Amino acid sequence: MNFDRMFFQDPVTTVDTTARYPLGTLRQEIDATFGNTIYRYVTNSEAATAFAKGTLVMHKAATVGPAAIVSTGAVLASGRLLGAAQWAIAAGSSGWIVCQGGGFLLGDGSVTADTALVSDATAGRVKTIPGPANATEAQANAVAAFATALEDDGIAGSAFKAVIRLF
Repeated sequence: MNFDRMFFQDPVTTVDTTARYPLGTLRQEIDATFGNTIYRYVTNSEAATAFAKGTLVMHKAATVGPAAIVSTGAVLASGRLLGAAQWAIAAGSSGWIVCQGGGFLLGDGSVTADTALVSDATAGRVKTIPGPANATEAQANAVAAFATALEDDGIAGSAFKAVIRLF
């Protein structure tokens, strides 16, 4: 993996009202909890919804660059997903989301540790990969899986630890 030698003078938790970096810029950091983590710079293109800690975000249709919106569909193809917010990013603001490494996700209330995860029909949340009804569905689920739960999610909408692979 090759990263441009860009030095960031602001913490990865910084949220900007005007984008400071090109959208899609990758940033590698050593997180105190999760170790080596890669973040992607995005703009929250929601009209009024802030990204909360653990919110799964996806590429906004018909846009160029990582304009992001809250994920809105069950078992979305992982190629449409951009990452997960690790702190609040207000609507219209820009900031860093995890795309590779450990981080927090919002669960649907049924996630158990050591299970593969896919997007849930509830916006911004994830669920355990569903059991396939047939071989075609099994293949689609495998392509859509993008993370592994490190712990149970507890109740619906709560943030839990996971390893995210969206790079």
